[in-house]
Amino acid sequence: MKNTFLKSAGLGLLMLGALASPLTMASNKVLDWASKEGQTRLMNSVDNQDFFSLAPHFEGQSNKVFCGIASMAMVANALSVTPNGDSIELDPSRMTEAELEYFPKDGWSPFFHRYTQESVSKVSPKPRIEMFGKPTEKHPKGDYGMQLTDFEALGTQMGFKTVIEPIDLDKKDSCVYASYIKKQLIAGLADPDKFVVVNYSRVPLEQRGTGHYSPIGAYHPTSDSFLVMDVSNTYQTWVWISSHNLLEAMATLDGDQVRGYAIVSKG
Repeated sequence: MKNTFLKSAGLGLLMLGALASPLTMASNKVLDWASKEGQTRLMNSVDNQDFFSLAPHFEGQSNKVFCGIASMAMVANALSVTPNGDSIELDPSRMTEAELEYFPKDGWSPFFHRYTQESVSKVSPKPRIEMFGKPTEKHPKGDYGMQLTDFEALGTQMGFKTVIEPIDLDKKDSCVYASYIKKQLIAGLADPDKFVVVNYSRVPLEQRGTGHYSPIGAYHPTSDSFLVMDVSNTYQTWVWISSHNLLEAMATLDGDQVRGYAIVSKG
């Protein structure tokens, strides 16, 4: 029954994706999730519960440096939002002061108890202004977005257990190490209480852009590929990436740090 439900729900999402995604992927190293083959992979994937948990909370990044912020907001909402929960602070930042004069009204607020990219960025240990490139002593030329350790600190600040693993560049060409990384990603997907966010460069994938964050939602064993739920959703869309190509994309430098992945769960 569970598999039947998942496939039915997935089919509906895939049909919407196919209709709403006119984007074509120029890269031969990724596969559009809404393509016929992409749909087949999702239907035949394993450890795909994260896809169904994350999809209702998906939102595209609000600007070009907020990929990490958007990824954390998605994961945080998937871990924390409940139908009648009120533990997440309301965020009124998307309304003007004039509009806010009318709320709350009789105890009612127009806002939901959920994380937004604005509320997440405000609690980030790396200040928003530095994410937008303000020079610092450590980064005199500025450092847009977040490095992997910044992402870890953000998750910890929000009360989540956030474990990061930068790729070991000395081992990245080892079959044993590649197998280890793949098993770690699959293990994260297999645990319903954990979510995996990958930090990678688009360059090895022949995609437009550079460094990026996005959650992964499923694994397809036959093609040995992971579904990356890309938060860009403008000139990129959700894609399947082989474990080899994903490792190559993660095994890249972000300033003085190596990219990798993070596993986020409740603290």
